[in-house]
Amino acid sequence: MDGGEQRELTSHELRELKRQQKLEQRQQQSSVAQEQNKKRRTYTYGISIALILVVGIVLWKWSAGGITAAVTVDIGNHPIIGPAIAPVQFVIFGDFQCPFTRRFWQNAFPEILEKYGDKIKIAYWPVPTAKHNYDRASAHAAYCAGEQDQYWEYAKMLFDRQGAATDGNLADYARELQLDVDAFWACYSSGKYKDQVQEDYVAGRKFGVVQTPTVAINEHILSGDLPFEDYRTFIEFELQHS
Repeated sequence: MDGGEQRELTSHELRELKRQQKLEQRQQQSSVAQEQNKKRRTYTYGISIALILVVGIVLWKWSAGGITAAVTVDIGNHPIIGPAIAPVQFVIFGDFQCPFTRRFWQNAFPEILEKYGDKIKIAYWPVPTAKHNYDRASAHAAYCAGEQDQYWEYAKMLFDRQGAATDGNLADYARELQLDVDAFWACYSSGKYKDQVQEDYVAGRKFGVVQTPTVAINEHILSGDLPFEDYRTFIEFELQHS
């Protein structure tokens, strides 16, 4: 064989060449995968940092106005909707006769229910502030409706018809919801939840509730009727870090 003619590879050399090619291919695939994983980690890390910064800015903004605190709220036997075991607890401290609580109930709250109703545990804690007529009567009547599993439906009616919670109207609301009106009225007229309503008020003050609505998202206390986006920021933060 002269210098310009190529020698055919032996079977052993062919196998060795194929092995080297496969090895190089695997190394290339591994390098690509490592680069993709690095990009994903960088992206996830960036999202987490961005979320923490957003929450920090919101906290700074609110704390500058004295509106934010951190406290653990035990909801006890207050009515809830959503999964009983959930990583995020959303407690509404509200007054059924407060126009700002009503605005929260009609604006931000439906969006919260729609987006997070199956992910978080939502509780309502009535805090009659004594600033409005019928506030304690409304809280008492809602508890009586709750005995027939209609607390949230009755609460909606109280907000929709705010300012009209006379004894007669409270009974009419029960009738419209097709409750056992006799049982409802026996509960309401006996003052069965009078002490509970007072305890709610006192405990709410201990938690720092000085205005309604106030919302506790896990340990974060947010006061006032805020936009849905503000509640969403804290809910998303808690969901990601639970």
